[in-house]
Amino acid sequence: MELEIEVLGGKKVNALYNGFTIPTDAPKTAGGEGTEPSPTALLLASIGTCAGFYIQFFCEKHDIPRNKVKLRVRSENDRTSGLIGRIVVDIEVAKDFPEKYLNAIKSAADVCVVKKNIQNHPAIDILLNRADGGST
Repeated sequence: MELEIEVLGGKKVNALYNGFTIPTDAPKTAGGEGTEPSPTALLLASIGTCAGFYIQFFCEKHDIPRNKVKLRVRSENDRTSGLIGRIVVDIEVAKDFPEKYLNAIKSAADVCVVKKNIQNHPAIDILLNRADGGST
């Protein structure tokens, strides 16, 4: 998978992927306009929507209406580094959600490949190339 990144000025940066534009902006507290989600919010959204896909597949397979399940994602910052120290995917089920599926729906969310990729600690390399093809 490859995305192209557009640096637009101010604190706005877009990601381009398969004909989609994914806009970002820094929050006002970080000097942005706060008009778009921050990259960190997109990280959390990616985890939440991924878990949501697997929960949706599970509900469809077991004929459970979608309105019986709600998801929320929140982050807790590490006090020392200021970076995300913990991400919580909170699954709320309706009172009449089938008891026999409680552990299974949690397991379905746990299959999220975005979460698994982060837990795998992939290497992230920053490469620098000249536009004319020369190396630096």
